Order: sequence, then C-alpha cells, then structure tokens
Amino acid sequence: MNSFKLLLDPYERKARLYPALLTLLPLFCTSLALYPVELQAAGSGASIAVYCVVGFFLASLARARGKEIEEGLYRTWGGKPTTQLLRHRYKQLSSTTRTRYHSWLQSLIPGIQIPTEEAEVENSERADDIYASCADWLRERTRDREKFPLVFKELTNYGYCRNLLGLKPIGLTLALLGISFGVLRFAGWVQVGSLPLTGMSCAVSLVMLLVWLMLVRPEWVRVPAFAYAEALLASLQTILEAKPQDSKT
Repeated sequence: MNSFKLLLDPYERKARLYPALLTLLPLFCTSLALYPVELQAAGSGASIAVYCVVGFFLASLARARGKEIEEGLYRTWGGKPTTQLLRHRYKQLSSTTRTRYHSWLQSLIPGIQIPTEEAEVENSERADDIYASCADWLRERTRDREKFPLVFKELTNYGYCRNLLGLKPIGLTLALLGISFGVLRFAGWVQVGSLPLTGMSCAVSLVMLLVWLMLVRPEWVRVPAFAYAEALLASLQTILEAKPQDSKT
C-alpha cells in the first residue's frame, strides 16, 4: 500500500490508518516506558519511527481483516444492510420510502425486475440476489466523493468501525501485554524503564482494553453499516435528478 495515499486520502487515513495506530497505542506507550531517563529523547524518536513503520504495515492488514469478518457480520445481522432495507418485510423502513426506492431502481437499472412482496416470500434468496445487484449498481455510481459527500462520509465511518473490529484480536493482545508489563514493573520483577511512564503506559493499555471489550463489538459496527446503506439508497434521488442532464449532453 502506498504510504502517501494512506496519509493524504481521507478514506485510507480514517478507515485504515487510524484503526492501525489506535491498535498499536499500548505498544507505543510501553516502548516509551522501557527506556531509562537518560535515553528518553533517543528512545522516543526510535519508538515513533517503529510506531509509524508498524502502523503502516498494520494499516495494510486492517482492510483484509475487516473484509474477513464482514460476511459473518452480515449473517449475524440477517443480511447485508442494503438488502435488508430493500426487503418488503423490513419494517424499520417506511413502506412509502421503500416503494419509492423500488420504483427508482426499476427505472434506473436496465433489465432489473424488483420483486413484489409475494415474489419475495416465494423465493427470498432470488429476491435478495436482486437487491444485492441493485446495491452493487449503486456503489459503482456513487464513487464521486464531491457529488455524493454523505455516501462517502458514511462509507468512511463504516470502514473505520469494521476495520477496527477486524483488528480486535491484535488490539486485545497488545493491551494485555501493556498491562502485564506495568504489573511486572511495579511489582519489581522488571527493573527496566521509567516508573512514571510505566504508569501512563499501563493506564493507556487499561483504557484500550476496556474500549476493545465494551465498545468495539458487532453491534457497534451495525450502526454505521446501516447509516451507509441508508445514504446509498438516498443517493437514488440525486442520480435520478441528474439523469435528464446526462441525456442532454
């Protein structure tokens, strides 16, 4: 992965780099605490350098880990968010709004036949396949970040949360290691490092452990996932309004 793209591209930075750096935070703080006072300046510089290098590597892993857990999340939620929103039986979306989306998709996508409520009941797998195809069509037509800023914003939020959940096993391990080092240092079993910085490091690791255990959960990822799906479907109006202009050019 291009490191400049990670730094400059808003999606890459928030959805991949930030989860990686947050995951490595306990390791970074622990590495700082390991250096004695006389080596703090040099140690800090070395720690930052290593933090950045490992952070960029972990950022390249973040998306892969996020994609690995995605299908499992969909099964837990009952299907892809866009597919659920388009189902006739999904009651959290008003029937009027869903009918409007179905009508717009029918008019915009060549050869698509939106299932009726009866057809969906008779063959739900086929209906879901059609809804997934509609979502694929929409994603390809909403890649322009300037024309569809809300879609991009919600996609970035979802990517950040999903990738952070994907890195959870690594994050938990590093947080536990950071706490373990603090315990060993204060107990006197380890004599290396600064006690004040060890206290700071242990506190950061403890906070991150609580974040991983209590916040970074599938239910937490579900909120931005459905927000992205809603923004994606709402973009149909923008696409439909632009269609006459496209036909004149």
